[in-house]
Amino acid sequence: MNKRGFIVLWCAALLSASAFAETTMPAVAGGGWSSLILRADGTVMGQGGNYSGDLGQGDIYNRRTSPTLIEGFSDISRIAMGSQHSVATKHDGTLWAWGDNFSGQLGLGDEDDRLTPVQVPGVSAVT
Repeated sequence: MNKRGFIVLWCAALLSASAFAETTMPAVAGGGWSSLILRADGTVMGQGGNYSGDLGQGDIYNRRTSPTLIEGFSDISRIAMGSQHSVATKHDGTLWAWGDNFSGQLGLGDEDDRLTPVQVPGVSAVT
């Protein structure tokens, strides 16, 4: 945390420390121009550029300058981000992915972008 109360991630996204005043933050993940926050209650928030839907909000190019909850997405145990895509595991061992899928990196059998989290078929017991 720097002297202005910001957490600086390797992706150059800034997370306001005040956003975490009332919650524990078990994990953060940084991508190209966005970042995700895994909260202690198993929900995920995101902020940043959202250029390929990597914030899971159902849209693209609609920046979030403060942490925004991914509605209806809970029971999350881990999060990670690539350049413009995101992945998460749930406590039941399922894998979820969203964002840019230009090279099939979401593992969904196609190259279509996903703007909200989608369960990756055939993958289970992820720990």
